[in-house]
Amino acid sequence: MKGSPTWLKRTGQTWKILVFGVLILVGMVLFGFFVAVVNGKVEDGDIMYSAFAFMGAAFAAFVWLTFAIRCPECGSKPAWHFMRTAHHQTWVQELLRMEDCPSCRR
Repeated sequence: MKGSPTWLKRTGQTWKILVFGVLILVGMVLFGFFVAVVNGKVEDGDIMYSAFAFMGAAFAAFVWLTFAIRCPECGSKPAWHFMRTAHHQTWVQELLRMEDCPSCRR
């Protein structure tokens, strides 16, 4: 129904999406640093450390999202459900727009 609050809002878990966004943003900044190191724009930059830093931030973001968003009724992980079942270009939108838990439908 249009105008009704999403499942994330009703369950008070919208802030977890914001944490995910911040972690992705940190990963993007670290990726920019990695590119600068690879191109020699940063002196004394270690390519391996900068590569692991941005990959670690991205990995942490997806692990956070997977385990942080849980259904209070059945305990399922809706983010993981959409990562596995939805199209790779739409899983985030489906997660943000869902109106009930994909497992228990509450």
